[in-house]
Amino acid sequence: MTRIQDNQKGPNLTSISSTSSEIWQDEVGRPVVTRDDRGRFLCPWENVELPSVKTIFSKVNARARNSTALKPEDEIEKKKFLPTVELSSKLRAKWEDCDDSINIRWLGHATCLVRLPGGFTLLTDPVFSKNCGPYQMGMPRYVAAASKVEDLPPIDAVLISNDHYDHLDLNSLREFHKRDLLTDRGRYFIPLGTKNFLLKKIRGLKAEKLTEMEWWQHEELFSRDRTLDDGMHGGMSTEKKKLVVTCAPAQNWCGRGPRDKNVRLWCTWAVRVSSFTNEDTTVGNFFFAGSTGMPRDFPLFKIIGLELGPFDLSAIPIGMNAPEEVVSSYNCSTEEAVNMHIQLKSRFSCGILWGTWALANERYYEPVFRMKSCLERRMLSICRDFFVLKHGDVGCIPVRDENAQISSKISERFSSNEITTLHPIFAYPQGKH
Repeated sequence: MTRIQDNQKGPNLTSISSTSSEIWQDEVGRPVVTRDDRGRFLCPWENVELPSVKTIFSKVNARARNSTALKPEDEIEKKKFLPTVELSSKLRAKWEDCDDSINIRWLGHATCLVRLPGGFTLLTDPVFSKNCGPYQMGMPRYVAAASKVEDLPPIDAVLISNDHYDHLDLNSLREFHKRDLLTDRGRYFIPLGTKNFLLKKIRGLKAEKLTEMEWWQHEELFSRDRTLDDGMHGGMSTEKKKLVVTCAPAQNWCGRGPRDKNVRLWCTWAVRVSSFTNEDTTVGNFFFAGSTGMPRDFPLFKIIGLELGPFDLSAIPIGMNAPEEVVSSYNCSTEEAVNMHIQLKSRFSCGILWGTWALANERYYEPVFRMKSCLERRMLSICRDFFVLKHGDVGCIPVRDENAQISSKISERFSSNEITTLHPIFAYPQGKH
């Protein structure tokens, strides 16, 4: 495991930092992991007040537990406005074809299947359980996961962003481990402090399959040799690609009960595919934001964009941001999500953390309507620049060659001006409730 060195990449970042601290910033202005005097992790930048677990459960979830107005009224409404796309053979083939694209299949909330050039397959924040909470007694989801664990393909990297129940589900991880769905080279990539927790909770899980990381550390995986038709001279060529997984900062907190607040770290993830023979040639770059707030007085995502971007595709949370006075410290607003897309230098982004659980004080359709309005003000497209998928559907993102150009082969495949069609949720009559 390696930590990104200051001389490896990127400009001097100090000039874009509006705050400074010898304790929690390195020489070029990047935030580093910080602990308090009890050894618990901190969000080190200024003006961040994290709510207590009691406040979150009492204020954020009270209405969600006691009201049906936040979710579809019945199955008819759900199927009309929140349909789930079944994985047909045609859709499977679309998702698996990744030689010239990054393909994402949204399974619900923060759970995504991502297929990268080189044949790498990622699974983000795998949660397939019906309920979200301790002992499976929490809030039931109103849209089932778009896949069962047993139907997942072999996975090279499982990315976990934090230990909250809607991002780290032990039942799902136990089932995943039981079915041995990691490839031989596969790893669980987890934030610092999570390894011992998982080893205690998941029987038979091997420590060598867990890669525990702190901010700015990265790990490399290599693809298998692949024999390809070169398409030009009638011959065959062999290629090998490298996957680089980097743990990046987030604004969040952790805890699964009243006694373990911030004993485990939280993070975002940057995943880059490069040519094995030319490390400077990026053939695909993906960012997973998980769940994060956006600092108001520190340019966190500008730093990530400069250090690890630009990104071909980012998965960014757009929902679970009400009431703002409680959740803004760890869940960005919809406007901030659009700003994050821009600051990360992301060519395309997919909205996550909506339409699955009533975990915040918002109706299920509100995040996407807010997002559409924000994008229109920025003259961005809801079907292309920053899109939302139906549960189970696939979005394919064209990647650029080493000359930062879209090849003629890719242009032919991606002739449409849109990544996806307009989500049926936009037909919802907003004045209904």
